[in-house]
Amino acid sequence: MRRRSFIIERHEFQVQGDWVGQVFTGVVTLLVGCSGSGKSTGFESLLYPLGLNSGKIMHAVRSCTQVRLVFRVGDTRWQATRPAVHRGGYVSFENLSDPALGEVRRPVARGRGGEQSASEFVMELLGIPILGSGAGRVGLAEVERWMALRQSTIATDYLGGGSDAVRRLTGRVLLGLHDEHIDGLQQRFQEAKSAHAQAKASASAMRAARRDAGLPGLMDLEATEQLWKQEHAAAAERAKQAQAELSRHQRHVAELDKQRDQARSAHQSARRHTGAVEERLRQALRHEGRLEGRLEGLRQRASVPQHCPQCLQVLQADGLPDDHCRVCKQKDALHAQRLADQAALLAAAEESLASARHACGRLETELARAKETEDTARETVRAAEQVIGDFTRSTLDPCRAAALTHEKEAAHLAGRLEQLQERIKEVGVLAALEAERDRLQEARDQAHQMWKEAEKKLATELKQLVEQWSQHFLARLRPCPTWSV
Repeated sequence: MRRRSFIIERHEFQVQGDWVGQVFTGVVTLLVGCSGSGKSTGFESLLYPLGLNSGKIMHAVRSCTQVRLVFRVGDTRWQATRPAVHRGGYVSFENLSDPALGEVRRPVARGRGGEQSASEFVMELLGIPILGSGAGRVGLAEVERWMALRQSTIATDYLGGGSDAVRRLTGRVLLGLHDEHIDGLQQRFQEAKSAHAQAKASASAMRAARRDAGLPGLMDLEATEQLWKQEHAAAAERAKQAQAELSRHQRHVAELDKQRDQARSAHQSARRHTGAVEERLRQALRHEGRLEGRLEGLRQRASVPQHCPQCLQVLQADGLPDDHCRVCKQKDALHAQRLADQAALLAAAEESLASARHACGRLETELARAKETEDTARETVRAAEQVIGDFTRSTLDPCRAAALTHEKEAAHLAGRLEQLQERIKEVGVLAALEAERDRLQEARDQAHQMWKEAEKKLATELKQLVEQWSQHFLARLRPCPTWSV
């Protein structure tokens, strides 16, 4: 490195104040020299191995193969080595006090997977909290702005530029006033604020959508609900009464069906009886016919033969007595006995035929009565069916249709009421959302109040510390008549 002239002054100091036993000890080092004397080069050579200056690299540093820095943290000596060929890469840290620990490699830029960077490793060694959320971020670059003022920013920017929030946060960290409780209150306020904003936006969007759609309000919906509930209750009552009347008519029809079934049973019984009487009459008539034929045969046998049994010619009976045979024309000794036997047979046959005819007459009378009973039973069945049909057409069917109509009306009103209740529920969701919005607003205000009170208390203490710091810093700068950093 080319030799250039500059002056390094070290000022050690110890400051004690009245603030809660806080004690500050340290060294102020001033690098004074004309432009181009190498102040920035030397300073960059100290910061570059620690993982800073990842942007523009000065030529003197870039011309080196690597830059190495040996520094002490407490009683431990460390060595940091960083290649100077490009802006990124890795920084190697070695514990010179305990070489057995081995080398630690950290990337200059924080890895995508959350790998710790070199500057964060240095912050960890120095015991300075690494903050990366909330109002800003405190890293080694922000700490360096508080510990060193540069020529490029001392006359134009306060503490090397950066936002007010980051400067305040860095100052609190370095002054030992960073309070995680206050950070928690701030985070709580930010979360409450975000939750309230989200609930407010949701409620506003829902209300705007209902307004654009021309939907009624909750009071109108509740009034309509009461009216529709009354209409539905009346329709349900009408359906209930119609169903009760229908049940009563159905029970009556069931009774009529039972009577018709009984009449059918009686008619079937009468038909079976008529069939039985007809069968008996047929048998009696057949028996009567057989008896008639038998009687006719007996009568023919009892009569005098008129024809020859051989040639069938008419026999000549002129002059023959009754007790002589017409064929042999001889006297028949048993003629009287045969006549008596034949007369007895004829009398018995005639008596049997008369009895059979009487039985047939009696059966014909019974059959007539059975047919009359059957006709009466058939008429009873027809009349029962006629009653059922007439009652069904005139009473049951209209009652069934009325019950269906009332049930349909009640179901329609129930469906309409259900839709209305869904709309009321939507309005209820909106009301609940607005209530939640108001609750979140109250929680936000409370969180903001608690945070501000804690900030106010801390601001008083911070103001005293900054005033002491400024007085000490100005006291150390006044002995330097001309300087540039």
